[in-house]
Amino acid sequence: MTGRWGRLSNRDDVEVLSVGQVLERSARMLPDKVAMIHEDQRITFKETNERADAMAAALQSLGVTKGDRVAVSLQNIPEIAYTFFGITKLGAITAWANPAYREEEVEFILRNSGAKVAIMHRELKGFDYLRMLGGMRSRLPDLQHVIMIDPRPDDGVIDYRRFLEKHAGAAFYKPPIDIKKDYALFYNTGGTTGIPKAAAHTHYTAIMRATVTIDDLELTADDVTLALMPMFHPFGGAASLVLPIATLGTIVLMPEYNAEKSLQLIQEHKVTIHHCAPAHILMCTKLPNFKEYDVSSLRTGLAAGFRWPPEVFVRAYEEMNLDLVHIWGMAEIGGMALGCAPNRDGRERRNIYMGRPYEGEAMVVDPDTRKPVPPGEPGELVFRGEIFKEYWNNPVETAKAFDSEGWFYTGDMVTQNEEGYIKMVGRYKEQINRGGLKIEPGELENLLIKHPKVKEVCVIATPNPVLGESICACIVPMGEDRPTLKELREYLQDKVAQYKLPEELAIFESFPRLAGGVKYKKFGEGSIQEMATKDETREKLRK
Repeated sequence: MTGRWGRLSNRDDVEVLSVGQVLERSARMLPDKVAMIHEDQRITFKETNERADAMAAALQSLGVTKGDRVAVSLQNIPEIAYTFFGITKLGAITAWANPAYREEEVEFILRNSGAKVAIMHRELKGFDYLRMLGGMRSRLPDLQHVIMIDPRPDDGVIDYRRFLEKHAGAAFYKPPIDIKKDYALFYNTGGTTGIPKAAAHTHYTAIMRATVTIDDLELTADDVTLALMPMFHPFGGAASLVLPIATLGTIVLMPEYNAEKSLQLIQEHKVTIHHCAPAHILMCTKLPNFKEYDVSSLRTGLAAGFRWPPEVFVRAYEEMNLDLVHIWGMAEIGGMALGCAPNRDGRERRNIYMGRPYEGEAMVVDPDTRKPVPPGEPGELVFRGEIFKEYWNNPVETAKAFDSEGWFYTGDMVTQNEEGYIKMVGRYKEQINRGGLKIEPGELENLLIKHPKVKEVCVIATPNPVLGESICACIVPMGEDRPTLKELREYLQDKVAQYKLPEELAIFESFPRLAGGVKYKKFGEGSIQEMATKDETREKLRK
């Protein structure tokens, strides 16, 4: 691809730097080039770096030092970049949180990380984050300061934008950073067990797991990335924040996804890079007025998601001009681990396979014997290399995740051909993948079992033609008074994020069980999942 600037970054240029140094390099090289576009704002690399410096100075004035944790719960707005890069310049650690999280989820992140500072919105979609925090502050002895976007004068918290402006140009101490030892961020995850954890990543993995795709995407400083994936997420953070900053591209920010708005932004800003999941392609191309928009500037992007239907890959290319790179990753990897790209792999292969390892080693093993399986035979995907170092503050779960030779067990069922290409088959773990967002059934089960009308509960995935999987709550009622889907959703409303609310309800008289009569038979022939999927009377959310 040719353009005004061309290619200015290779992996070797940036993978030797700390996170903060990556932004500083870009600001030195092209200070006046636009780094981010948000609504009517055009923010240059120089301005982005100066505001990250101001955030570093501001946090240091609150006593934040190297190794301290700062919890960040923000949408894709310019402040998310200032905050992340500012935190890392201090050698402090970003503990990411989804703005959709509610009390139990947020409290876990703040308590487990021992965050000294929390940075979040004051209000979004009518939800009061200050009120939520007020209910838990007494249980969070480490939390000393709260910084909010657009707080009210009498809230008793720090106003983000005023605080940033106050520290513009202020000096701060930059500690030495060992990029392969010092942590840059925590990604919140249920991992392979469903227990909430924080996967700890160094500066090296935070950069490398993004920039491994530079060659596959053939990125240049002329590229314009539509940031529709949330940046608190491992995929969005790596692909839509770190990667374009490292390659001196431009980021078009989308705080919330809307298919038609995305098409407007593509047309207006001549977007070239469109990272996505299958749902994004389907939602755009199914709009009645889709063909009214000019998407000819698009060329490629990373295709994330559990499994892409081949016809959606074809639709992305034929209707949106997207020759996608199929990738796979997870919170413990920190970004992209496997890839299958246009410049080396045909579309037919990319329709089927997630790719081969970018960095490190992948192997497919029998989950019981932990011995390698022959090519083409299903087994568990295990990974070894520069990935997360530990589950923060959880040595027990860390020990479970790795074997004695350093292999990380992903819980994903795959096959691998003789050339090393890996194909997704299913999951050994029970995690539900709803449009790229991971839902841990155990979290919902632990809450639903407390409902007065619920005797037994099992949360499983059922097929969803757009999102991949739906959340189905399978219930054995306590008595004759059966709960409704509406009742269960209202019960969970303030306890978990909206995307975790069940969309379906299947009522059982009793659950099938495995041999021994204790554990539920969740999968396979005659399982809860099979029975619920076949149950045409199950209640579904009406939209």
